[in-house]
Amino acid sequence: MKKHNLLSHLIIFVFLFSGNATAAQGDVDTNYGVGGIVHTPSGANVIAASATSNNGIIVAGIGHHPSDFRITQLLSDGTEDATFGSSGHVEINLPSVLGISNFNLTDMARTNNQETIITGYNLGSIGGDGVLAKLDANGNLDSTFANGVGALTLRNFAPFTGQGNIIPYALAVDANNHILVATRCLYGTLVARFTPSGTLDNSFANNGVLAVSYPLGGQFSHMPVSLEIDPLGTITYGYWVLTGSSTALTTKVVTQLDPNGSLVTNFSNSGHIILPAANGEELVSVKRDVNNRTLLLTKNCVLSRYTTNGVLDTSFGNNGAANVVMPNGSSSLCLGLTLRPTSAPIVTGSIQQNNNHQLLVARFDNSGQPVANFANGGVAIVGQPPFAGTVNAYGAAFSVLQSNGHIQVATTERPYLNNFAVTAIEDTALNVSPRPARIGRRTSVALNTWTYSIPFTVSDLTSGAKVMATIEQGEYSINNEPYTTSPGFVQNGDLITVRHRSASCFNCSKRSTLELGGYYDAKNGGQRLGGSRTYSFSSLTKGLIVSPL
Repeated sequence: MKKHNLLSHLIIFVFLFSGNATAAQGDVDTNYGVGGIVHTPSGANVIAASATSNNGIIVAGIGHHPSDFRITQLLSDGTEDATFGSSGHVEINLPSVLGISNFNLTDMARTNNQETIITGYNLGSIGGDGVLAKLDANGNLDSTFANGVGALTLRNFAPFTGQGNIIPYALAVDANNHILVATRCLYGTLVARFTPSGTLDNSFANNGVLAVSYPLGGQFSHMPVSLEIDPLGTITYGYWVLTGSSTALTTKVVTQLDPNGSLVTNFSNSGHIILPAANGEELVSVKRDVNNRTLLLTKNCVLSRYTTNGVLDTSFGNNGAANVVMPNGSSSLCLGLTLRPTSAPIVTGSIQQNNNHQLLVARFDNSGQPVANFANGGVAIVGQPPFAGTVNAYGAAFSVLQSNGHIQVATTERPYLNNFAVTAIEDTALNVSPRPARIGRRTSVALNTWTYSIPFTVSDLTSGAKVMATIEQGEYSINNEPYTTSPGFVQNGDLITVRHRSASCFNCSKRSTLELGGYYDAKNGGQRLGGSRTYSFSSLTKGLIVSPL
């Protein structure tokens, strides 16, 4: 008996402290947390996860009490972030804040100021009522939101007053930190946009609220799934409809809206992708890549990709679809979808083998083919160790990227009591900061005239990656295309030129700052993740010449 215990402890010691000197793609990063995992204090199901600006992860789920929500924030190595809440953890009871009977968390998003937005609902005598809350960067209810309360209920706003069940399921935050929330209601959905202070944004749709329902008509139950907002404010909204026909139990719908809430009519079928789905093929996530293509993930771990115009991209996977290949005798469910800056998808979920549920992480390349040298033919299966028990059986595993390419994954672990568990998976390194370049300083230029930088070529990025481009006090051009002030994306080989109008006074300077790098987070405030580089271009107008008397 003693020999058996000694051997067990020796095996655990070797696993925890042997490091990852020979780690390969798809292996657990054993330097993360303790032996490759972080176990949080007992709580309940993980609902969502987002990246933080410092390569960490923030995880939201249900707390110790069913009406509490719990948020945990970790640094890049899995250490609890001491600047957030109490040693990296926050647990809040919204019923006591809002005077409601219960609260059920459904989604989380982040602003680019590192504030946290959560949504969910209260079930009362007149049905469901949506809830929004905002936490500041330290994890406290934000005193600038909802008249100092930090949280609000949707029925307090006129567009929601006459609705039946109002149950939010999807959140996103735009680059101006406006909050977009999608809710279920009777036979349809409502998409609302709130200002950072918690008032309806009346510039969006009809006094801040847009009704979105099955484009082909009829009275069906709807389920919001996903919201994404690109750098120009275009909204991609995914939901499914319980159409319940003999050929399709549900119908997947992806709707594209402009920043004001109007349909983008040149997208697919008058603004909508409409796809019948059999049982098990319910839509669970929608993403837009840096080439403006739309990727759909279904619960049975199948990916499909659509072109910029919403047409099936038959060059992706097998005629437009890519399946997670499972070992014989296993079954899987997936809820998580993340894209690398190269547009290569990462799918996360759970796999059942011999009545044991384990974490599943699948990697595809940009063409929808499994990455052969990632784990076992593109699929990593992670069980015990490092997990202390089985993982969530319903596919609730959510991933975020680190700038070194590693994949952080949060799920629910079930050893004895439910708790959050976060692990990190090795993957190929990412470089999203281009090579430095001197782009010039012009002197003795004429007043109020266009002045141009030295052109330079983007280089040193990860092959195939597209990274963000933004500018202050000027305009930029990519490959001699028209100059713009709008955010965009650049890649290796792009030729960049900056320009601005010189000052209107003699011997005065003007400076433009171009920032290139980082991957865009379309759900969480347009965060620039992974690092960037700035390029400065300045001009100085000529001095005033005074003639002698």
